Amino acid sequence: MTICCLSILLCSCSLQEKEVSFTSCAISDFPATYVDETGNVRFETNIIVEDDYQKKLLTGKVISENLSLKKSMPGLYVQDDYMDYSSDDVWSEKFDIYMKQKITRNMIQVFEEENPGELGNIEESLDIMGASGIEMQKAVKIEEEQNGYLLTGRQTYQGIPIIEPFYLRSTEDAGAPVRILYVDGKIEKAQILYNYKIESENTEVSLVNFEEIAASLKKHFDSILTDNRYMINEAELCFMVDVNMKKSMYDMVAVWLFTIQEITNINEQREFYEVIRADTAKRVVIE
Repeated sequence: MTICCLSILLCSCSLQEKEVSFTSCAISDFPATYVDETGNVRFETNIIVEDDYQKKLLTGKVISENLSLKKSMPGLYVQDDYMDYSSDDVWSEKFDIYMKQKITRNMIQVFEEENPGELGNIEESLDIMGASGIEMQKAVKIEEEQNGYLLTGRQTYQGIPIIEPFYLRSTEDAGAPVRILYVDGKIEKAQILYNYKIESENTEVSLVNFEEIAASLKKHFDSILTDNRYMINEAELCFMVDVNMKKSMYDMVAVWLFTIQEITNINEQREFYEVIRADTAKRVVIE
């Protein structure tokens, strides 16, 4: 299964399709974990819902920010909504090497303990570069550097991360739109792949309960003729931008982003993503 995606189909029911009723769920009702096993699919799933959500989840739209109009600074390269900053070529080369390392969840706390007060300085630097509303979420210590970290971050809406399907290429960087190489108190390299201006709406998102979300994923794997086993490790509630819309303003769709480990009969392993809509329990087809 190829997760390097060029387009995304956010499928909805046609008029000929039979309507399916689901049990709705409040955002605060989702469990912290979900455990189940059916055939070759096992759920030992951490359910990630950021803890600064409101009582209800509202729809929203986004407009792609033109970063090329933002403040210029030495070492900053901008092209439409993509931005790359580097202090020099050496750090660019090292950055590419370090990006292949596994970025783990919950390492931000370690970074803050070892670098008190610096996380806010990093976010201020991003604001100067032109990326707004970024929250740093993950970090990995770089062993080759005495005081080096690779950090990733994303925009959020109502505390929920915003993701774009085009960049869900690997689970190493979680498709993160912001990647920062931070060494000895300085940002040596930064990439901002996309950044949006968000417009809130007043329509509440009707969320399907997690059992029905999981059932949709099980159904998908049941249709695959293979003896491989699948471990469902993590599910994170996100807003996915519908980048296929031929408009300047894009809808955001509430989805569950699943991190999955596939294990073959000879014990070869790989990780990949699946995406299920949080409001309809339909699998999002990435092509």
